[in-house]
Amino acid sequence: MKQEEEHNNKIVLLEKQQAQLKSQLETIQKQQTGIINSTKTLTHVIKSVKDQQNTFIFTEFNPAKTKYFILNNGSVALAG
Repeated sequence: MKQEEEHNNKIVLLEKQQAQLKSQLETIQKQQTGIINSTKTLTHVIKSVKDQQNTFIFTEFNPAKTKYFILNNGSVALAG
C-alpha cells in the first residue's frame, strides 16, 4: 500500500513537471515567433533604407533650387 502511494506521488510529481515544461516550451515558441517577426521587420526596414540610399547615389538635386549634388561616396559637392 505504501509503495503504491509513493508510486502515485511520483506520477503526480511527473505530471506537474510535464505541465511546467509544456508551459516553458510554449513561452519559448512565442519568443521564437517574436524574434522571427522582429527579424523580418528589421530586414524590411534595412532594405528600405538601402533602397533610399541607392536612390541618392549619383542623383543630382534640382539645379534651380540648389548648387550642390551628392557624390557616390555620400559627400556633397558644388554643381558645375
